[in-house]
Amino acid sequence: MGYAISFGLLWGITELAVGLSLASMCAAGVVGSLLTGLSFFFLSASWHSSQKYWAVMLTLGGVMSLKIAGAFLLPLPLGQSAVLHPLFAFISQFLIFNLFAWIVQQVGTLRWWYALIAGGMAGWLAAHVFPLVRFFTGIAACQTVGSHLPLSVYYDYIAVIIGAVAWPIGREIGLWLQTPAARQVMESKWLPAIINVAAMIIFFSLIRHGN
Repeated sequence: MGYAISFGLLWGITELAVGLSLASMCAAGVVGSLLTGLSFFFLSASWHSSQKYWAVMLTLGGVMSLKIAGAFLLPLPLGQSAVLHPLFAFISQFLIFNLFAWIVQQVGTLRWWYALIAGGMAGWLAAHVFPLVRFFTGIAACQTVGSHLPLSVYYDYIAVIIGAVAWPIGREIGLWLQTPAARQVMESKWLPAIINVAAMIIFFSLIRHGN
């Protein structure tokens, strides 16, 4: 359970760090697509480390809690798109991951290239589902200036590429955590708590930097 929450906290820190790093750069428009692909690393690692759907739910709970906490600390209104849009993205990515994880499970194989295909398809679907955020929040997704396409759709290939790489890597880390060798390395029952505390320290440092 501890590692499932840790993956959620690390996901939230990554979302915050990448957003702060690229916000003032020309690459800011691709941040959402990049984070969409990366999300499948954390979800895949959580799932493959336990093969339990409740673990992935804990990961989702971790990243959403961190996002809401960040909104209070920055501070940002909870009704702002900077808060609602990521929360919608987290939930949609969680649901899409579960769909493809179930499909792969039905196929009955753990071959890495199944994970690669699942990650790419999940990234594409998440990018094209995101514009539906306007029906749930009343705030439309950001669009490109020239084509007026949602940024997530315009840069969907980034979500596909990152997702195709992130899912298999998360799979390998998750499967490794189940091995006896990993249990020996991480035999301390306090290790998840230490990781979580370290993650929170990094989180508050990033929030302070954002201010």
